[in-house]
Amino acid sequence: MRLEVAASGEWLTNRFGTLGNSHEWFNRSIYAAPKRNRWDAAQFIDSVLKEASTPNGFFSIKIFPEQLYQFFRKYRLDPIREIRSRGDLRFMLLKRRDRLRQAVSLVRARQTGQWTSTHTQAGKAVYDFHEICRAWIHIGQSWSFWHDYCVLEGIDPRIFDYEDLLPDPAPWIHTYLEHSGTNGEFVHESELRVQRDDESRLWMDRFTREARELGVLGGACPPAPDISGSRLMRKFGKRLERLGLRRTNGAASSGGTNVRRR
Repeated sequence: MRLEVAASGEWLTNRFGTLGNSHEWFNRSIYAAPKRNRWDAAQFIDSVLKEASTPNGFFSIKIFPEQLYQFFRKYRLDPIREIRSRGDLRFMLLKRRDRLRQAVSLVRARQTGQWTSTHTQAGKAVYDFHEICRAWIHIGQSWSFWHDYCVLEGIDPRIFDYEDLLPDPAPWIHTYLEHSGTNGEFVHESELRVQRDDESRLWMDRFTREARELGVLGGACPPAPDISGSRLMRKFGKRLERLGLRRTNGAASSGGTNVRRR
């Protein structure tokens, strides 16, 4: 099972073809709504294992903390514990060393739909200090969660840095092979590259400057909702009407005197 800290890694496993079909199988949005809405916890887990398996019986699952939270909120059950009770698992934690670059990449990917260098860009990337700051904090929280979860659950994951595996995924694949007890050959060179370009570097430099000026709270706090001017008047005007404290005739709507009804 692959524990993720906002890093992509399907290519590391799926390229081999016999070590499971790795994907975010606990992401409910990939399943048809009528089907997933009828599932209980056991049916959901059974579906995940079916989708994640290759014909030889091996499975590989990629999971983020928020997907674990969502499952637990709905079913009050830890799916990792349940799957551990069914077989022998090897946990692998994939992270990135450069958190700022990862935060910038995460924001750009959300905006453009280009999650790896092999994907086609579908939207425009627009610099957003607040989004990058929240992504930075989210990544740190994800790492802290998996660290604490593994300690408390007695799990000893093999930890990998994404940057090391891009040029040579051999250590990752060897871990799979060792756990599965199989042998095989594979191509060491990856077709993926860390996405580095001038725009990312400009974003990183700009973010570093603005972080010093605005501080963490200035970036992490979501902007306050716009409740000024006419929007504020409409909001409270409707509330007054519901309470019977405002006329709804022409005089009131054109600026006439508001009266309390008795």
